[in-house]
Amino acid sequence: MYPTLTSAPIVNDTMSSLGGSHILRVAYEVQALIASGVRIANFTIGDFDTSTFRIPAELEQGIIEAYHNGMTNYPQAMGIPDLRQSVADYYAHYLGLDYRAENVIVSSGIRPTLYALFMTVVNEGEGVIYGIPSWNTRAYAVLSKAKHFAIPTRAENNFLLTAEEIEPYLAESAVIALCSPSNPTGTMFTAEQLLPICELVLAENKRRAEVGQKPLYLLFDMVYWQYATPNRPHVHPLALLPELKPYVIYADGMSKSFGATGIRVGWAVGPAQTMGHISDLIGFIGAWAPKPEQYACAQYLHRFDAQAEYLAHARKIAFRRMETVENTIADMQKEGLGIRCIEPQGGFFMSIEVPVLGAKTTDGTLLNDYESIRKFILHEGKTAFGPFAAFDNPESETWFRASVSSLSDDDIEYGLSELRKALKSLS
Repeated sequence: MYPTLTSAPIVNDTMSSLGGSHILRVAYEVQALIASGVRIANFTIGDFDTSTFRIPAELEQGIIEAYHNGMTNYPQAMGIPDLRQSVADYYAHYLGLDYRAENVIVSSGIRPTLYALFMTVVNEGEGVIYGIPSWNTRAYAVLSKAKHFAIPTRAENNFLLTAEEIEPYLAESAVIALCSPSNPTGTMFTAEQLLPICELVLAENKRRAEVGQKPLYLLFDMVYWQYATPNRPHVHPLALLPELKPYVIYADGMSKSFGATGIRVGWAVGPAQTMGHISDLIGFIGAWAPKPEQYACAQYLHRFDAQAEYLAHARKIAFRRMETVENTIADMQKEGLGIRCIEPQGGFFMSIEVPVLGAKTTDGTLLNDYESIRKFILHEGKTAFGPFAAFDNPESETWFRASVSSLSDDDIEYGLSELRKALKSLS
């Protein structure tokens, strides 16, 4: 006879507290609505419409050739040497960074690298400092059993952390996690914002070195950096404070710069000894990138002329779409409607506020929290945005993320038109 099921836990405490992805639950609801025949302008997904943002032709051909050449066995756990050197050369070319292959590790996208980084450098109970809203940082902090220093950010600071907000938590922490351009907000650090944070990290590590304490690392996720808008140049820690090099780890990959989310090639760049330990964990969980894709990426990252051509085309589309959304929302504001956005700064995301708490729909429904606003936007406005609450910041309940990369120009125009009608209907 089978035992009777009880309410006893079936998994460990860590996984019980992790939970699933809130933004994916939102996405599944939207996809189900679309599958039922309802037209929705779906701004929720941070992926690419491949009819518009196809991977570079040279990269695609390189992958095919690598498969034809039988490069289908295990790669080195750290990544093939050609790709690691190509990443170092890529950063030298664009960012003036001085790294060698030994400073680069490769994995199947950025997520395994981030997971392995947290599991490698964070002891149980040490702090992880991150701003919210944030993409997945809470999950990695949970998995590494860290103390969460999740700091709510503010619109007036473009939803980016400040040195003053970080400073009280430095002594207890192992990692500061920053992302610029930011997912989900689409905002970017300026030199004036980032330099004081870098100076704090350097000073804290000088203190730790004197007492033989483990370093405080600055994790800088810059996977969207190739899409910094013309009005906001990309800045990164070592461009501002080169002495910080032993403590900075960059996270990046092919996924966003080259529309290549599905080929699963990401990397981290940082101090060689630390990178080796992180790579050890990637090897144990088998999270290396496919070997054919690695060879193709190694070749493509040296083709700077081809990259320039691809990026010019992709940026033109992304920036035009964000400008369309920004200008349309500005027109709605002039009409007195409850909506506004932060000027796009980088990546493919926009921060949009729909401050209609307390309003009522035509059927009398009161919009009294972010979920009711989200559903109103979806069902009445035929538009899907991702609430900041899905990125661990329920306090910003009138703010939403919108991605311009995963839908068509016609869908964007349709969605904004329907949203305008819905907002006009509110009382």
